[in-house]
Amino acid sequence: MIFTNKHVVIAMLVAPILAIMAWYAVDELIGEKPQAAAEGRSYPLIEMSNCRYESGRCGLENEDFKLEITLASTATGALLQLTSAHALDGILIEIATADRQAAPEPMQADNSTGQHWSLALKQMPGPQQRIRLVAGKGGSSWFGEATTTFTQGEVDGNGMTR
Repeated sequence: MIFTNKHVVIAMLVAPILAIMAWYAVDELIGEKPQAAAEGRSYPLIEMSNCRYESGRCGLENEDFKLEITLASTATGALLQLTSAHALDGILIEIATADRQAAPEPMQADNSTGQHWSLALKQMPGPQQRIRLVAGKGGSSWFGEATTTFTQGEVDGNGMTR
């Protein structure tokens, strides 16, 4: 009975289309526009979900600025490795517990591209420790914090857990 009225049928077909168009129009009019990083400003990095599991890898992101941390065991301790989607000027990293801070250490660039960095650690990070880092690029800095749970599995020489 309701579907015999042509006005109701047309309204049922047009309403979802108008709703979707309104969604995009509102986003275009008042939505936040992406902006390039401004020199001298700091931006937070978000810890990705793979950091919470014994995955062997930990991702930190802010839009297209992405970092991936891996840990490889060596004969003398551990090697913390970081790969970036962009060339970086430098990275400071700290591994400490939530209530105790340690002195940040600079990571060393593995090549001239500035996308691969490493830091030799004397011992493997414990389960209660956190990784805090600051990465610099073009006068801007990105900061983040991650759990060390991803390092707790058995890690092979390639930074993969077994």
